Amino acid sequence: MRKHFFYFTVVVTFIFFLSHSYATAQTMFTQYFPCSFRIRLPSTWLVLPLDKEHHPDYCDYQVKSRDGAEIMRMHALTKGRFQYETLKESYEASLKEMPVDITYKSFHENWFVISGIHKKTGHVIYWRSFMGEAFVIDLILDYHPGRRKDIDDFIPEIMKSFYSN
Repeated sequence: MRKHFFYFTVVVTFIFFLSHSYATAQTMFTQYFPCSFRIRLPSTWLVLPLDKEHHPDYCDYQVKSRDGAEIMRMHALTKGRFQYETLKESYEASLKEMPVDITYKSFHENWFVISGIHKKTGHVIYWRSFMGEAFVIDLILDYHPGRRKDIDDFIPEIMKSFYSN
């Protein structure tokens, strides 16, 4: 009897860790490792590559809700392809050029966040850029304010998990 219980426990534990899914409150999250970054997203969201070909120095993904609405985009590129010398330059240029009424901004040594409301579409914008050792990665949430109740509670979990590999 103990032997069967032990094997059952091992199998259940293995399946749990193999799936990389975690429960947060009532929502299951799935860990993704696309190209040069990692991220945890609600399991009901779809992660789709924007480019059918594999490129070793960049990648682009979009994330859609179960009903097909685009929620965010994720990008990664090697530092050699980054158009700015530093992350600080990117942050300062973005503050000047983004068509967003900024409600929050924060710059740190290797990442920054800019969020607000898009001036033309009225969409909620939340952009986090992170500079790792070899890659610069971006996550840009862009969604209609009517979807706030479906998305805003997930943002802390998503941002906490978003890092360069």
